[in-house]
Amino acid sequence: MSIDVIAGVDIGGTNISVGLITKTGELLGHNEFPTEPAQGFESAVNKIASHITELIQSDDYVLFGIGIGCTGRHNRADGSLGNVEAFLPGWQSKNITSTFRDKFNVPVTLENDADAAVIGEHTWGIGKGTSRFLLVTVGTGIGVGLSIDGQLYRGIEGAHPEIGHHIVDSSEGTVCWCGSQGCWEGLASSGAMTDWWINNCSDAQDVKSMNAHEICRAAKMGNKCAIEAVNRQGFYLGVGISNLMTLFAPDMIALGGGLMRSLDLFMDNIQKSIEINCTLVPHHNTKVLPARFGTEAVLVGAASTLVTSDIC
Repeated sequence: MSIDVIAGVDIGGTNISVGLITKTGELLGHNEFPTEPAQGFESAVNKIASHITELIQSDDYVLFGIGIGCTGRHNRADGSLGNVEAFLPGWQSKNITSTFRDKFNVPVTLENDADAAVIGEHTWGIGKGTSRFLLVTVGTGIGVGLSIDGQLYRGIEGAHPEIGHHIVDSSEGTVCWCGSQGCWEGLASSGAMTDWWINNCSDAQDVKSMNAHEICRAAKMGNKCAIEAVNRQGFYLGVGISNLMTLFAPDMIALGGGLMRSLDLFMDNIQKSIEINCTLVPHHNTKVLPARFGTEAVLVGAASTLVTSDIC
């Protein structure tokens, strides 16, 4: 018996994930590969299409639609990519939904990656049943989606609020691609962690090859500089989360994205920051938990946008 599935696509600055998800939120399988944005938009599209086809043919699946979650702000009305030059240079204004609609002849949706993730986690994941729910994805950048009474919050003209770029410490860090110094993404993303490591641990062996995942692994093995990097990361993650609690007093904040594979390394400092900074809201009632779908939160969330849209 054939099963209707949705292809979820998570396009980040570092990696692209492609998976098959049922209409009830079960992830059946997925593949991940490097984004390699310099190879061009068409190259990435062909790789994504190839992976979708491969996954569908691996079992008795019928493709119902494709949901895409992509970093940046996009024109959802016509399905074109917006300002993605910081992570996907040369891809801006490419019409990604019509491209995949033409290839597979199925409905296609496009969302900002953090917005897709919060829709998925509220529909099928850890945020189900909450009234005020935030999902923070921490990876190459930091994205935040906000759901109120089950509805995705959108800004003026449908804009995605760039909560990951609120100022955390204007005296720290380099100037972010957004133009600000000391924004949350510039201090607490995996890229920021790697930059700090390179600039402050230059005497460490193979310092240039250490990415955030490797730094976390080194911290677990007792490397002092890596532990310092992790503690700093936890502090700034905690400051940003504290700000979200003060601003929104939500029921829950879920944490997803690649760096949250190592959430256990950061959680103590996050909680300490909350205790220090959240004095005016009932923060003890706000749960801070890992996203149910973890690093696949955007992938599953992208698929959920078809279920929650008027297409179904």
